Amino acid sequence: MIPYIVDLIHDEAAIVRSAALRTLMQVLMLVTVITPSNAAIFPEYIIPNIKHLVQDVEISVRSTYAQCIAQLADTAVRYLEMGQALKAHGTFGLSVDIQDYDQGHFEVSYDASMQDLQNSIQEHLSALLMDPSSIVKRAVLHNISSLCIFLGRQKTNDVLLSHMITYLNDRDWLLRHAFFESIVDVAACAGGRSLEEYILPLMIQALSDVEESVVAKVLSTLTSLCELGLFQKMRIWELMSATLGFLFHPNVWIRQGVVLLLLFLWHELIRKTGSAAFIASAARHLPPSDVWCILYPSLRHFLKSDIKEMNELSLLMAMKTPLPRQILDAAVQWAMKADKTSFWRGARRNSSKVEYSRESVMSVRKTGNSTISRNKSE
Repeated sequence: MIPYIVDLIHDEAAIVRSAALRTLMQVLMLVTVITPSNAAIFPEYIIPNIKHLVQDVEISVRSTYAQCIAQLADTAVRYLEMGQALKAHGTFGLSVDIQDYDQGHFEVSYDASMQDLQNSIQEHLSALLMDPSSIVKRAVLHNISSLCIFLGRQKTNDVLLSHMITYLNDRDWLLRHAFFESIVDVAACAGGRSLEEYILPLMIQALSDVEESVVAKVLSTLTSLCELGLFQKMRIWELMSATLGFLFHPNVWIRQGVVLLLLFLWHELIRKTGSAAFIASAARHLPPSDVWCILYPSLRHFLKSDIKEMNELSLLMAMKTPLPRQILDAAVQWAMKADKTSFWRGARRNSSKVEYSRESVMSVRKTGNSTISRNKSE
């Protein structure tokens, strides 16, 4: 059956090529036991016969391959493990099929076979990640966690993350939305250093995205990362100061996302300082005194009244009326055009005056200190 399906992958109709690829993956995933002659079916037959789909002229075909590449990698690894199990049990030596193959072919180590398989999949994956169509890129991100596990930490940073970062400059907001929808799995595999140095600065920058759906997804992603405990204590403080202003945003999804993020940040800060355990259930306990004395005052001027419990419902009910949409849009438009007006020059002039006054105070202090020392010496 497999040879007939592979032949249809070269069909002239794009819809037939897409359907043949999906059928091929479904049939291969159904197999639970293989013979020694099929142990190398992926590196020797499947992958060479589908590699041309990466450069197919039709976006639908490339998108289908992008959706299937994660299943392709997982299934190829499963076939490799089944082949290694046959080798471990001595099935290769007992099978008649071994006569049709070179004995040295079956003596290749598991690590070498896995490395070759990763290189083959990585070549196809890199081409799909750089595809000119945003539809294909979004299809790759659909099941990114399996690819991260397949490639490992090093190649996740070198291949996946390095290409995904460029998606934030794309004009298609759906691609930027898909990036933040999948970045949690990538960050968990890439490690804390990549999160601190690359991912988190880009996420904070994306809080000013022109598409509000992307901003809401960024807040949701930050909440998920915080829930996994991937942030250091200093980063939690920075996130709180960067997101408090969104409590006045007219978009209800953004306001609700900020509330959820702040709650998780608070509880994560408590957990890291050792004051209490991390609480993720709906019925959360009251935070300790340091949260109310240090963190709550920064939130108080966003609320109409004090709250008794620190939970989502209390915060949403006590929040002040958000900024009207018309005022927000007008302020954004004015800020984009008024970079050279007297308003900004006045701010710079005031800051320069402050710096000059500070220098004057420091000079007076130095003069006074020198005079006192001179009098003491006399």
